[in-house]
Amino acid sequence: MAVTLDTKGATLHQSSGVGYSISVASNSNRMLVVCLQLPSSAVVTSVTYDGVAMTQLDFEETGGDIDNTRFATYYILGPSTGANDLVVTYTGTASNWYGSFYSLYDAEQSAPANNKGTDTTATSTATLTADGDEFGIGLAGSGYGKPVGYSLTGDASSNQQTMNQWYSGDTNGIVAAGSRTAVANYTSGTATVVAMLVLVGPFVEPTIKTRNTVEIANIKTANTIE
Repeated sequence: MAVTLDTKGATLHQSSGVGYSISVASNSNRMLVVCLQLPSSAVVTSVTYDGVAMTQLDFEETGGDIDNTRFATYYILGPSTGANDLVVTYTGTASNWYGSFYSLYDAEQSAPANNKGTDTTATSTATLTADGDEFGIGLAGSGYGKPVGYSLTGDASSNQQTMNQWYSGDTNGIVAAGSRTAVANYTSGTATVVAMLVLVGPFVEPTIKTRNTVEIANIKTANTIE
């Protein structure tokens, strides 16, 4: 059984403490993954979905011409179903945050595998080994004002500015088995660039071991001779 995508989306220019509605369908073994980008002047104090704290999976800060940029990934197991608010709260002078989200089901109910790489010269990579049923989420990020190219092991690259590219897998988000690498390349400039990769594994039904117990009753027979 592979992980299944319920819904995904992205939002721009959200303010601290202001809710952004995400709808999660009623499926088994749910997981919500959120990917954020904020200016370095923002210090995140909480990320919640329907009032429940999400867990930070990874974090990295990159440098740029104008401002450093912070990238982070968060997840929550068994998120509330229906339309509920994602709320990012932070201190500092930042005016907004950017983000993308992935609502998944049939997902392993534990922290996803993740890795990252940073570089200040040309290319950064993040590599994980996949079994073939995982849902893949990747990021190529750079400091504000620095475009960057992105690819995921043999897939077409794309260029984005600032928010860059959150990329989801090969076919319907499911990555192929083997070594998978997210690659971030500069397209101009010399700011720090970061590549992040997240693999959400499939839910596996636990194996139930049964033990058959056979009880043999010892029956004593008394023969009476008169």
